[in-house]
Amino acid sequence: MADNSTFSYGVGLHNVGSYRVAGDPWVSGSDAHASGDGEVKYELPWVAKRLVVHNYSDNTLRVHFNSTDNPGVTAATGAHYLEVGSATGSNSVLDLECKCKEFYVSVPAGTGRYRVYAELTGIPTGRMYALTGSGLTDYVE
Repeated sequence: MADNSTFSYGVGLHNVGSYRVAGDPWVSGSDAHASGDGEVKYELPWVAKRLVVHNYSDNTLRVHFNSTDNPGVTAATGAHYLEVGSATGSNSVLDLECKCKEFYVSVPAGTGRYRVYAELTGIPTGRMYALTGSGLTDYVE
């Protein structure tokens, strides 16, 4: 008889099946996110496998995985953000296949109108590690 006490197959970050199935939909956004309002932090109920941001405003949005309020290197000072162009441009949608449990949206100038869609896995957010390090929190000139 095999000893299964050291092997546990289940939902998790390194479990392929957790990402292969269609994700549960999660939608949020804003119709009046002003640049003076700072960033909006979105905390997901499960780990996402995909994140899509649609910009419906005439202003650029920024999507980042760490706060612009962190001491030291921030998403803004380290250029650790992705921009979503205005609704009239060709890059008004950002579509990322990445695992995350939280993300931020900020508007550098003007007012933003946007929707965010996350495709959620069944992985609890407590199993997701903090997104830090090179390309996320380190300062590079």
